[in-house]
Amino acid sequence: MRDCLAAEFSGFVISEAGRRVCYFVLAKIGRKARIVDLQINRERLGVSQSDTPRSDDCRTLCAIAARTAYEDPQICELVIGTSAQDVSRALEQLGFQLRRQDEILYYDPRKLLSPGSALNLNLIDSDLSFLSDPAHPYIS
Repeated sequence: MRDCLAAEFSGFVISEAGRRVCYFVLAKIGRKARIVDLQINRERLGVSQSDTPRSDDCRTLCAIAARTAYEDPQICELVIGTSAQDVSRALEQLGFQLRRQDEILYYDPRKLLSPGSALNLNLIDSDLSFLSDPAHPYIS
């Protein structure tokens, strides 16, 4: 992603007491910023990978990612896309508005995923991390 010509990508790590608790990746396209990846290290927060971190922790980590994106004074729109329910809830608590919700379809001919598996997908998992339409540059 660092070599992508369509967007300027940057990565960040959030640490607490020397332990990495989260990382996020920002993509900047013109005056738009996208949080294209946000991964919380649940074990470092004291919860198992299958459990949900405390809402305060998740909200704080999301707020740090958003604030980092808005440190650039040219940014006038910030977008994030995720399938993680805890992150979605935290973002809504921070004032983000749901603009679109898509069904996740996957092809699994070898049946490697059990029905109802939670997929942790973000914009970085698709072309949405860098695609932009100059005729309609903003989502809001």
